[in-house]
Amino acid sequence: MTAKTLFLNPNASREITATLRRHIARGGWPSGCWAAAEVEAAPRIIGSAADNARAEAALARALPA
Repeated sequence: MTAKTLFLNPNASREITATLRRHIARGGWPSGCWAAAEVEAAPRIIGSAADNARAEAALARALPA
């Protein structure tokens, strides 16, 4: 089995996740070695410590899936 690195966008923005994918690819990561995904239940904008806590909780819930 080959290991992969999973990059998670904690604010559930598809646009930012797409940007993250472009930057990872531009950085030279081979396409089969990584994946990027958004955390659907997280706040779209993280502008406070409370938003960050909600994003962290959403990430924790999403990881088992």
